[in-house]
Amino acid sequence: MSFIQINLQEMKILVVDDSSTARKILSEMLREIGVGHVVGAADGAEAIERLRTFPADIMLCDLHMVPLDGIELTRLIRNASDSPNPYLPIVMLTSDATQAQMKNAMNAGVNAFMSKPVKMNDLHRKLFVIFSKPQVFIREGRILRPLLGSHAADTPAPAQQPAAPVVAKTPNPAPEPVSKDDAGSKPESPVQRPLTRRDLGIR
Repeated sequence: MSFIQINLQEMKILVVDDSSTARKILSEMLREIGVGHVVGAADGAEAIERLRTFPADIMLCDLHMVPLDGIELTRLIRNASDSPNPYLPIVMLTSDATQAQMKNAMNAGVNAFMSKPVKMNDLHRKLFVIFSKPQVFIREGRILRPLLGSHAADTPAPAQQPAAPVVAKTPNPAPEPVSKDDAGSKPESPVQRPLTRRDLGIR
């Protein structure tokens, strides 16, 4: 059995949270597990500016921020014409997401979710999951979003239980998958199927 080696010391992570205490705790936790480069941002506007000079490998972003919340920030990163990194892996952090908020976040282009308060072991595992598998993106018109699958693990339980599983939309015509590493190639179209509660990490 082969194992993918992740060099945490070379990893660059952007932490976005309007709470200075939350940013400090997350930054210290990341450094504790061996991440070598951690930068913080207090809001969405600062996060965009940071990304122009800091080539982050992943962004940890709080859902509830003002004036630009995590979902709006994700939409800007994915779709703005001057986005510094539209394929940036984004992990949304929240303690009280509703089903509607989670669906909006997924549609905006969030790769994965984690519940707050974040635990160190869960954070370490999440970094491994995201970097151990190439992320496939699909484009629907002008909208770019990741094809969610195993990366959506650890989705926090919604405040309101969903009445039915979220269904991945199949646009007409079918979107072309876009590889993070080679946006010019055209891999096989992924199979669109309903996302189950297990896919979303909802127990």
